[in-house]
Amino acid sequence: YYYKKTNDILVQTPYIAAMGEGGEPWVNGASMNNQGVEFTVSFKSDPSSEFQWAVSANIGTYKTELTDLPSNVINKYAGDGVHDLILGRSPNSAYGLVADGIFKTQEEVDAHADQPGKAVGRIRYKDLDGDGVINETYDRTWIGCYDPDFFGGLNFDFAYKGFDLNLFFEGMFGNDVNSDWKKESDIWLFTNPAWKNHATRMLGGWSPDNPNSDIPAISNNTANQEQRFSSWFIEDGSYIKLRNIELGYTFNFEGLKKAGISNLRLYTNGTNLITIDGVKDADPEQRDASLGGYPLRKIINFGVQATF
Repeated sequence: YYYKKTNDILVQTPYIAAMGEGGEPWVNGASMNNQGVEFTVSFKSDPSSEFQWAVSANIGTYKTELTDLPSNVINKYAGDGVHDLILGRSPNSAYGLVADGIFKTQEEVDAHADQPGKAVGRIRYKDLDGDGVINETYDRTWIGCYDPDFFGGLNFDFAYKGFDLNLFFEGMFGNDVNSDWKKESDIWLFTNPAWKNHATRMLGGWSPDNPNSDIPAISNNTANQEQRFSSWFIEDGSYIKLRNIELGYTFNFEGLKKAGISNLRLYTNGTNLITIDGVKDADPEQRDASLGGYPLRKIINFGVQATF
């Protein structure tokens, strides 16, 4: 049961009414160990000099691992709950099939394990247990972790004869991502093509005229089940981003003071202007559809600051 206040009366309601038949209440069943460290260093030049500058940097890392789970919920996390336990790993671990490239020839198809739907131009999966059959019971393994190895930021400030400049960089390194963008750009039937456009990258998929492509062939057949979660969708999520840049100029002459203005500054700034990363086409902070799916906007502002 849960309790809800209605018209100043506490009403007792069964969970089934809120969650549906077969629903389970949320429970805090995990014990985790979290450890991390972050360092910050900064430097500022002589404030009496005509050219002034300052820099500050921070870098940090953390590790989190599940240390205990009730037996009745252990299979609800990554892993199969029997042979590959999530215990001792991050709750942000990825578990799935291992994609082993594209079948390029019929000979490769014939020599591979029994994989329903296998064909030239389709994704090949590794037979991890060596039983000659690709299945999701014994051929899945740990294929990534969404936690970064480390993260950090770098901030610069410069000032010279009325001009000022600020640059702020930040980044994340060593983290994997489950690329929702790749599901759209590589797999034709991952979503309904009748109402959704696809990336032009898909035009470079395998075909007799493009036999060395590393993208599956366009097909309306889902027999190979390429929608299944696998390392095909895991990519390196490391990135460096120029988060913010601002350039300004402060005017300082007697005419302003006579007009009652003690300070006048013109400035322009930009946000998310430059990103360096290795993932195809999508913003590194918006590759997961659960985050909204749209890239962060590049923003440029112009402004005037006046003090009277």
